[in-house]
Amino acid sequence: MVEVLTNPIVHQELLPNATADLVSPVAPENERHFEYDAESTDTGFKEEHGGAGKAKWQEFLWGAGWTFSSTATWTIRKYTAFVLADAVFRGFGQVMFMNNPFSGLVILAAVLWSSPYQAGMMTIGGVSGTLLAMLFALDKTSLTDGLYGYNGALVGVGLATFHYDEQHWVDMPQIVCAVVVVSSLSTLLQAAFSKPLAGMRLQTYTFPFNLALWIWLGGAPFYGYFPINGHRLQPALLVNPTQVPDGSAVVYDWGQIGASIFRGVSQVFLQNNSISGVLIVLGMCICAPVSAFFAVFGSVISTATALGLGVAAGDTGIYAGLYAYNGVLAAIAMGKLPSQTLLFVVIGAVLSTILTAATTAVFAPTGLPVGTFPFVLASWLMHMTSHAVVEARQTQSADAFRPFSPRAQIRAVERVRMQVTHAIEFCIVTRGNGMALRECMTCLVCAFRVAAD
Repeated sequence: MVEVLTNPIVHQELLPNATADLVSPVAPENERHFEYDAESTDTGFKEEHGGAGKAKWQEFLWGAGWTFSSTATWTIRKYTAFVLADAVFRGFGQVMFMNNPFSGLVILAAVLWSSPYQAGMMTIGGVSGTLLAMLFALDKTSLTDGLYGYNGALVGVGLATFHYDEQHWVDMPQIVCAVVVVSSLSTLLQAAFSKPLAGMRLQTYTFPFNLALWIWLGGAPFYGYFPINGHRLQPALLVNPTQVPDGSAVVYDWGQIGASIFRGVSQVFLQNNSISGVLIVLGMCICAPVSAFFAVFGSVISTATALGLGVAAGDTGIYAGLYAYNGVLAAIAMGKLPSQTLLFVVIGAVLSTILTAATTAVFAPTGLPVGTFPFVLASWLMHMTSHAVVEARQTQSADAFRPFSPRAQIRAVERVRMQVTHAIEFCIVTRGNGMALRECMTCLVCAFRVAAD
């Protein structure tokens, strides 16, 4: 899904332009290899956190991007399968903005703990998205960082969740084909939206996953071979109260509220399991403990916001972590912004929670899931706010050191007066012919430039 928020961050601040083929065109057929560059896995920590002089423990806390040794790199260059596995596992980690294959492996284990069937579909989706990127020779750095696999991984889990689960696997094995197709579509959408969003200084985050999922599930009621699980997705019309409520407080089970903190983390992968949430946080600690803290902190802030709004409890509300997972992603993404402050993290998590309720209401009549779109929308808004804040600070800093000189202003006014006078005199002498008018305009332009300076 991240980004990022380096996003994921981001997943990545700005995706570079497409480069050369991933497979060397000059190598013999039996010696072709994937040109893997160990340095390309750097997440940009040095640029964002103070350069190469920063202490190793700070790199560990913030997540510097795990790389292979030179010997391992030589081995990986020889065997494309290792590159594919590395990119797929990094893709699992990139959902949580972790550019680390071991983090991805632990996250896969967390999903496996909750649902082996969904873990298998997640793997198929991640592999499908990454393979399509290799087939189309998309950007090498983005591919090896897992940025073309994380949306596919989420698609795999999503289709396994909203279609019938493992108990009906024998009745619907064709779901594998749907996972391959929709995961590949998410990769194409990732490639399509990267440049336009980069031009606006935004990141794709998990928007390709959401769009691909909506496209598929929107038409699924007409697919006789791919029925949707009506217990999980059902069109509905919301009903507002016709009388003023009596004002009684909503009653919550605080034990369930505590468990929902980690359920909110696991719900990023559509898992309603607090142990899976703990495992995901531990996997994040391998790469970036600070981001792991932001994940839990974001879940706490989002849950507190939902409690303050009086959101219903139960398996479809706060207890299941459904109002926290977007806040988890938003908090991680905001924690990676160059202008990162704790206030940005809090605002991002609160805004994601409010947008979760709003988009749920908007999507209810369609029967489509909101997915991680509230997080994407909140992160885009916060990104634009961050850019405005940074630019305002730079402008204020420049103005603070700009000296005020009345004498210089007087000289500037005198230069403008001389330029205008010269233009008028030239027009009078030449009686306003074409050359004179051009010269006059040139003098006036010079005068305006002087005034602007």
